[in-house]
Amino acid sequence: AKVAQGLRDVPGVSLAGDPTHSESSFYYLMIYLDSSRIGCDSQAFAKALQLEGLDGIHAGYSVYPTDQVWHQQGIVFGKSGLPWSLHQGKPGRYELPNAHAANQAMVRVDIHESLGDREGRDLIAAIAKVAKFHAI
Repeated sequence: AKVAQGLRDVPGVSLAGDPTHSESSFYYLMIYLDSSRIGCDSQAFAKALQLEGLDGIHAGYSVYPTDQVWHQQGIVFGKSGLPWSLHQGKPGRYELPNAHAANQAMVRVDIHESLGDREGRDLIAAIAKVAKFHAI
């Protein structure tokens, strides 16, 4: 909550919020980059945050489920074939242009119970600095 509050005045970045009528149990924060205000992709933004000394910073997701062997071959629950054996058709590899585009605008920050106020302030300061540097 403190990081979300601290980023409210940082142009071009926002945090993913909770779905309606839900409260998240966070193990990472998702930072979205507004390409009309930030002139870099998630790879460059994440790298810059790492250079600021932050750990647990990732550019979006490195893999997509539909690219994985377990999905393409339907090997999820042993030899049961589930969930595809429930008359849903065969698994496959899908082109996911919206997911790939969204991934270029997401920076994932790992969080855990040992992080405190200091780490939150450091994260806010680093994101603000990098966003200012890459501002359009």
